[in-house]
Amino acid sequence: MNPVPFVAVALLLCASFHAAAQKVYRCGPDGRSYQQTPCAEGKAIDVSAPRTAEQRQAAQSAAQSDAKAGAKFERDTAPPPPTKSGKTRPATASTATDKAAGSAKEASKK
Repeated sequence: MNPVPFVAVALLLCASFHAAAQKVYRCGPDGRSYQQTPCAEGKAIDVSAPRTAEQRQAAQSAAQSDAKAGAKFERDTAPPPPTKSGKTRPATASTATDKAAGSAKEASKK
């Protein structure tokens, strides 16, 4: 199963929904503890991060671009289909490169 479309859809959903303003409280003696209920000597922190329409559009464009790049990567790295004999065909580019390298080695020996 290809995870790229799933990731793209998840990013689009996250970008399209925005959470209502929430309060989180920074607690503890050194302020390293966070919780949703008020605490003694705690400070309320607004954790909402509203996005502009341009930011949402940029996120959606980036997700679509990433999905296309992932699909291209999948196509480019897929193994070649097997032949009728059940063996896979060697890639033509590497075969040509191997032949050229072999010819260069033979020429250097002379």
